[in-house]
Amino acid sequence: MTSGSDFAATAARLARLYDQSRDLAAGQLKNSTDFIASEGPVPFVPLHRVILGLRGQDMLARSRSGQELARHHPVLLAAGYVPLRHGADGFNQAWDSYVTALSGLGVSGPSKGTPSAQAMRVFYVPGRSDSQRDAVLRAMDRVQSEGIPAGFGRAKVWFVQHPTTGQFLPVKPVWGLAAGKVGADFISHHARDKLRALGFLVPGPDDRAADLALTPSELVQRSPFTEGAVRQITTNRRERSPKARSEAETHYRALNGGRLCCQGCGIDFGLTYGPRGDGFMHFHHKAPLAKAKEERPVSGAEDLVPLCPNCHAMVHRGEVLWSVSDLQAQLGHSRRQRRKAIRQPRLTPPAHPARRDG
Repeated sequence: MTSGSDFAATAARLARLYDQSRDLAAGQLKNSTDFIASEGPVPFVPLHRVILGLRGQDMLARSRSGQELARHHPVLLAAGYVPLRHGADGFNQAWDSYVTALSGLGVSGPSKGTPSAQAMRVFYVPGRSDSQRDAVLRAMDRVQSEGIPAGFGRAKVWFVQHPTTGQFLPVKPVWGLAAGKVGADFISHHARDKLRALGFLVPGPDDRAADLALTPSELVQRSPFTEGAVRQITTNRRERSPKARSEAETHYRALNGGRLCCQGCGIDFGLTYGPRGDGFMHFHHKAPLAKAKEERPVSGAEDLVPLCPNCHAMVHRGEVLWSVSDLQAQLGHSRRQRRKAIRQPRLTPPAHPARRDG
């Protein structure tokens, strides 16, 4: 197992290399997205290059090992590092240090991205054993031994792993007990983000698939899964207005010549699947319904947007909610990248030998 001192020593070595190759450092720091704290002139260095160094490879090489990032996430957590993502406590301080380092190398700012340069980047820093983390550990022990306390419902999606026992526990009661709150005071996404910022593992649907992947040997050792059992689930669900949805559908059909199209990718289910798909569409609330504290007026034409299930899932996936404009920008970028990938270089016609007269 790679230790925290191994990561720290390799990161410091890369920082010294960057100090000697400032032009190369500027380009690599500007275009990277995952960083680890380092000692020396550069406060953060690209994580995937530190991984190259840990494997005995050239950290300044042109090749990338981006696939290793997700695989090393639990290793970093076990080594005592905390991931700081956009919106987490400490992220702004890390971001400012990163931008200042770029400025010192003559770079005006990091490369832009979708949805934003900040939302794309993660900074791994050494964890601190502060009172808040200790409070979470005590809350985990209590939930593990006593069960879910009153005031909290049954969890469906977000669970945090106990670092000692490995048991997964629902995030809301754990964070609620640690922070002295009840379930009605906050949403599970808030608890998820706070626990992640403290360095706890909270896997879920917003993770990259590789974050949860197991090695082939681990898969073989797992017991078979079972499905089909009947269980009762009790949950609270926000009421949605069918009239607002109908109004939104009428509005967007009028804008698209009678067709109901996804405002992200443009799919028309009726055109694609025939009568079976006609009228099928999700409608996305521009202002998240989950954050509504009470009943509120809704205008179908102004507050709802038709999105296909895939686009709707991508808007909500991740730490930061995308706007429809963010979604459209990402899809436009992806289309341009695909066109580049399939564009073949023009072949120069072979030179013909000079013709001889006569």
